[in-house]
Amino acid sequence: MNDAVLIFNPAADHGRAEHKAPALRSLVSDIGGADWLTTERPGHAAHLAWQAALDGYKTVVAVGGDGIAHEVINGLMRLPQGERPYQGHYWLFPP
Repeated sequence: MNDAVLIFNPAADHGRAEHKAPALRSLVSDIGGADWLTTERPGHAAHLAWQAALDGYKTVVAVGGDGIAHEVINGLMRLPQGERPYQGHYWLFPP
């Protein structure tokens, strides 16, 4: 298990994000790697983020748009403050 997990929304960018995933996976691998989780439905990212924190990930990254960022934050907020992974800034990159 890596210290970081990326929660990826393949439906982001009107479904075009799914086609960008291989390049992103390669980039992440080149900089040290991270585990990768893919959402399957609306609301799934919140559960994945919550479970990732319980599993001991130190960093949880939302990969997609503002919707997945919102879900991941809500998932992490279910935990008491002292039990949450790293809390920093998130960036939304244009396509």
